[in-house]
Amino acid sequence: MLEIHSGKRLFSFRQLPFPEIVALLGLILYAVQAVTFSRIRMPNLDEGSYLLKGLLFARGVYVPFQPYGFWVNKMYLSFLIWGWVQQLFGAGLLAPRLFALFLSVSSVIGTWIVARRLSNRWLAALTVWALALNPALISTYSLANSQVLIIAMLVWMLVLVLGPNRPLWQLVLGAALSSIMVLTRENMVFVLPLLLAYIFWEYGKRQSLFAFAAMGLVLVIGHLIYWPNIMQLWLRWLPFKSFLGIQQITSSSGAPAQPLGLLATRLDSLALALRENFVPFFGSFFVLLLWPRKANWRSAFHFRAAVFLAVTFMILLISHAWASLSDNSCIYCFTNYFAFWGIMGLLLVVITLGTLNKTPSLFLKIVVLGGLVMVCSAIFYSLSEQIGGWLLNLPLPRIQTGHFLDGWTTIWHVLNNKYHLVYAIARQYVPPVVGVLVGLVVVFVLYLVFRKYLSKNHNLSFAYFAVVVFLGVGLLLSPLMSWPISDPLCGKDVVASFQKIGNQVAASIPAGSKVYLAGTITAIPLLYANNYVIFPPQVNGSYSHSSDTDTDQLLKTGYWNDAIDQTWRESADVFILSDNRVNSLDGFFSPEKYDLQQFPPDNFSCPVPDYIDLYYKKP
Repeated sequence: MLEIHSGKRLFSFRQLPFPEIVALLGLILYAVQAVTFSRIRMPNLDEGSYLLKGLLFARGVYVPFQPYGFWVNKMYLSFLIWGWVQQLFGAGLLAPRLFALFLSVSSVIGTWIVARRLSNRWLAALTVWALALNPALISTYSLANSQVLIIAMLVWMLVLVLGPNRPLWQLVLGAALSSIMVLTRENMVFVLPLLLAYIFWEYGKRQSLFAFAAMGLVLVIGHLIYWPNIMQLWLRWLPFKSFLGIQQITSSSGAPAQPLGLLATRLDSLALALRENFVPFFGSFFVLLLWPRKANWRSAFHFRAAVFLAVTFMILLISHAWASLSDNSCIYCFTNYFAFWGIMGLLLVVITLGTLNKTPSLFLKIVVLGGLVMVCSAIFYSLSEQIGGWLLNLPLPRIQTGHFLDGWTTIWHVLNNKYHLVYAIARQYVPPVVGVLVGLVVVFVLYLVFRKYLSKNHNLSFAYFAVVVFLGVGLLLSPLMSWPISDPLCGKDVVASFQKIGNQVAASIPAGSKVYLAGTITAIPLLYANNYVIFPPQVNGSYSHSSDTDTDQLLKTGYWNDAIDQTWRESADVFILSDNRVNSLDGFFSPEKYDLQQFPPDNFSCPVPDYIDLYYKKP
């Protein structure tokens, strides 16, 4: 032990809080990435929608759920919170992105607190690093979206409620926070009854009644503010709407596809969520397979907390998978949905690690080992676009009638010549097959290691050993597996670029102008402007487009159709276009009627070109 002396011992390195230092380093790494992504991540349609709606709600220009206003497809706090932030700290992209950064980092701190309470200091530090090594998740939380709002609320709800001997005021505050979470995103409503059941189970009837009162009071008041129009969000959940006389307008944004294509796309979305959230997704499922025996639990509290985390995680997983994977309009939303609650899976792994069933039955061993192979296949499948072509070009020896011939061929030539496969199909399905082979090889190598070094330990099965190794390797490889491939990351400061564009737009739009929007990023420049009139349904783009012909009912509920769009074009004074949407209006902007103001095409320096064009109707 290294000591520093000055007549007597003054300091010992043993006194250093090494687990906390490791956790702090992980938090710093997380924060550095969060700051970076907040500056280079291009906004998406959702972020623009949250920010512009929220700002106009906060200013009182529109009211949530009002007729002939915005399509309020989410609970109102998911918009208003971002509007209040802009009212307090300045309209635009900067203040919301900084607030998202604060919420993101605070959720990591809250997760560390819960993990430390549920396990130990070192596992808590490892939990921080599991988050810091997931750039896709950090990128998601860098946007001013509802995911970062919910994860911060969920984590701090767990800080207040999850654990032994929580004081009553924390239980009440945690229950109230859970209702605020539902008033932010209604999809989190499943948490409420599960949280109440946990409080009753852990703390008893008296505490659960206080929690129920706080939860109900916030929820009721939150609904009464916008009653009865707020109920349109819940009516869409009801079955048999036609029997109840409820008319529901549906979006026409979902693109039709062949059944096989839809199945492949759904599997790809599921595999993508697994790859980008490997530790919580993989870990939680194998925790359920190797659920600790009764005698292995460290305390009754740990058992009850683990049950709450497991049940809540699975119900949220199933409900969100149903909402995304079964709906053609947003199949790839599942990965973003996972960001709402995925940390609960990480905490489930933390609380059970070390107490899992190390000697499962033969049936469970087979299921676990087969699951490991399927996990490898799923990861390769999710990377088909990136590695499919490379795998097809791998060399193979030429074989004919059982004899090796001179020269080499490729996997693609074999599949094409012998099975006449289409290249696109081969590129999609070869990676998961290779993934199965890789999985079998990895399991076999692990078995050899286990047999040589650990086979004499009769209290440890190979299945358990393989799961722990997969989990550890997956954690180390998380930066590679979860790098946000599909996120539009730019080479310039996106926040500064939009500040510049927004100021130019604000200076260019005459007061009272009717503004037509088309494109995923066109709502952002309007954050910097005032005294304009917009067509509210346009903020959600094609997602609020409908093929319904009842124009008045569509406008009343925040939808639009082609006839309404034509009317908007004719009455608009200014057009803000992006994402090549000007091509869809080819021939409309004649030089005799409209002036064009183009912004430099390299404003953002993104791999996918994003630009903004302004067309002004001539006097």
